[in-house]
Amino acid sequence: MSEKFDNKVPSPEEIADIKTMRAKKIGELVDGGARYFPDESGEEGKEQFVVTSEQVENAREEMEDEKIKIHIRIGRHDDKEKIKGIPDREANLNKTGINHAIEVATEGTNIENAKILSSDRRRTKLTGLLNAFGKKFTPEQIENATLESLLKIVNVGGGNKVRVEDRLDFSVSPETPFGKIAYDYFGKGKFLKFIVEDSDALAEKMGKEAENEDTYSRMASRTADVVLDKFKAFPRYEKVAREKSDGTKSNKMERFLVSHQGVTESFLLKLIEMRKGKEERDTLVSLLNNQGFGFSEGFDIDIMYDGDGKEVAHVTYKKPYKDEKGEEKEFVFDENFDGKEIESLIIKKEKTK
Repeated sequence: MSEKFDNKVPSPEEIADIKTMRAKKIGELVDGGARYFPDESGEEGKEQFVVTSEQVENAREEMEDEKIKIHIRIGRHDDKEKIKGIPDREANLNKTGINHAIEVATEGTNIENAKILSSDRRRTKLTGLLNAFGKKFTPEQIENATLESLLKIVNVGGGNKVRVEDRLDFSVSPETPFGKIAYDYFGKGKFLKFIVEDSDALAEKMGKEAENEDTYSRMASRTADVVLDKFKAFPRYEKVAREKSDGTKSNKMERFLVSHQGVTESFLLKLIEMRKGKEERDTLVSLLNNQGFGFSEGFDIDIMYDGDGKEVAHVTYKKPYKDEKGEEKEFVFDENFDGKEIESLIIKKEKTK
């Protein structure tokens, strides 16, 4: 009685996928369509339900979302105020930055399971709150938003949703010989190109004079160290989440890492270099205008078990652009990494755990 769809009878794998969906998912699918799947007995003439190819694919994506995972969003802060006399660490987001951080905010963030890790600067902390929970705030709450007022709203149950993570800060001073060169490239709009291509060699050449300055490898190392912490924590989290799961709570821990131009990109570019080579790395540097991420721009990491039961960090980043002919294109990086690969980016002295 199975009816063909697109000249193809459902495969055993497709039938298995449908069988493993939650009852509510199956209920949502029983609304007409063009493809028949037998009941669990697989016998002809038994009760059947009908779904379309598109519904099958959508259901698979929803099943993927339901996997137990630690989701990490790593991004740059949004646009800050520039007020004379206000120290950089105390600079707030301006109105444009607040509105944009909310515009690109993650939909459906579970406040209970989410936290922000940021450098010890007001703009990164506020960006994290807005990127994570911006869709949940009312217009009135946003109109007079301050870091403190929003923290009062989201700090439910006594837990602080923002944690300072010094490994996400930057250390380039415009007063040092190294820093003067770095800031010169920043002013020319070639900061990221300098970081990737020249910063490591320059710091090595300067020796002790630049031992505390941020470079490509040093910034990537510190971010890798933060991600590795979550990688090591995942097996315990997965076990507890699986044992306590009742189908009503999110199986996803969310961590929003907010940092600065140069820091965020260095880790991603090192991963691209590891998997795709320097040419692909340099392609992205060029697409980022040789300067770096835009405001609130970043990438995603899902730490989870893959289909073979292996723990992986699934890294995804997409960058739409127009080629020289004006045609719409997209740079896509979508790769899995294991713990050893992430750890390989950590400079020995940077390890904190």
